Amino acid sequence: MNYYINYYYDNGHTTLKEICQDEYDEIYEARDLILFFHYFEELFEITKLNVYDYWKLYLETTEKYRLNIIKTSDDILSPVILFNQKLANILTAFQSYQDHLSRNIDNIYSKEAKEFFHKECSKVYDNYFSYRFFARLRNY
Repeated sequence: MNYYINYYYDNGHTTLKEICQDEYDEIYEARDLILFFHYFEELFEITKLNVYDYWKLYLETTEKYRLNIIKTSDDILSPVILFNQKLANILTAFQSYQDHLSRNIDNIYSKEAKEFFHKECSKVYDNYFSYRFFARLRNY
C-alpha cells in the first residue's frame, strides 16, 4: 500500500510526498500520542472550570450575605446545597481525570513508566496533606 503526506505552506502551496510504511506508522503513533494528551488536557480544563464555578459561587454568596441579613432557613440551606453540588462536581472531575490518566498510562506505556507514575502518585499522596485530604474527601 502507498502512503502520502501533504505538506501545507503559508503561501498556499502544497507538496505531496510518498512515505514508507515505517514513516506512516511513526506518524500514526505520534497522532495517537497527541490525541491522548489532548484528551487529558480537556479533562484538566473541566476540573479547572469546576473549581472556578465553586469559587465564583463562594464570592457571589459571601457578597450577597454580607449585604443582606439571613432571614429564613432557606437563606442558609439553598447555598449549602449549591456548595455541595459544586464540590461534588470538582471531586468527580478530579476522580475522572486521575482514573483515566492512570488507566491509559497502564495501557500505553512500558512497565517502567507505569511503575514510575504510580510511585510518583504515592509520593504526592504521602508528602502533601491537601492531596490526601482531597482524595479522602473524594472517596467519602
